[in-house]
Amino acid sequence: MNTHRAYMGADNTVTCWVRDEEGKRDLSATDLTVVLGTYPATAAVTTLEAAQVVDGSDIGPVTFDVEQAMSDRYLSPGLFQFQVKADNEVVYSGLLEMV
Repeated sequence: MNTHRAYMGADNTVTCWVRDEEGKRDLSATDLTVVLGTYPATAAVTTLEAAQVVDGSDIGPVTFDVEQAMSDRYLSPGLFQFQVKADNEVVYSGLLEMV
């Protein structure tokens, strides 16, 4: 599981690559969300919108924003688990370290 870092008191964009057995997975036609939860438990803290960067035929990473107002309200320094969901299917799991 990959760990991504975000900073308290700042707006952050988190980037992750979603792959399948054929390589980069095209999720541009799906509804992407991120469920952010506590770690190691899985109690959901909040849900965020996500998007996939697509430039022509080049499939890019999935990104989501952890905004300062949201992190100040819901998060504290430490680890959080997140899942990227495409139409309610988990396509990526990772850790978010808030520092």
